Amino acid sequence: MISMTVFATIGVIGLIVLVISSFLDDIFDFFGGEPVIPSIAAFATFFGFVGALGYSVAGDDNPGLYTVIAGVAGLLAGGVFYIIFRKFKAIADADDSFVPNLNDLVGKTARVDWWTGDRGSVVATWLGQPRSFKADTLDDATYKSGDVLFISEVIDSSHLVVSKARPVVEA
Repeated sequence: MISMTVFATIGVIGLIVLVISSFLDDIFDFFGGEPVIPSIAAFATFFGFVGALGYSVAGDDNPGLYTVIAGVAGLLAGGVFYIIFRKFKAIADADDSFVPNLNDLVGKTARVDWWTGDRGSVVATWLGQPRSFKADTLDDATYKSGDVLFISEVIDSSHLVVSKARPVVEA
């Protein structure tokens, strides 16, 4: 018959293996990147601790019942851990090579917020969000609030050159 000490030992060993395998994930990638060892460790951890909890609550009255409950809890925990681990691994391994570049604004439109002389402030949409920029123009025109202009040059992260004419954008 399984005692509470056996359940607790299984739980502690499972927890130790779970922590080590989670931190040393790259070493265990020889399983094809699947979280096999952490999932088995999660099963052992929950099996051991739920079994020990069941044993401490029920005592020797019905050892088969809490063994089954511990097994079901371990399977659920192992399966949930497997699914979550795979999702996080997919996110971590995803291609993150997209780096936004403000030069992508050249040729896009901007709305004049305010304008005085040959400079002012415009609002352009950058990464789906409206963003305010200082702006200069090479035109000899005067703009008013609400005018739509084309971005012809990005000077820095907060400064643009705009004009009424659409610039030629090289691919």
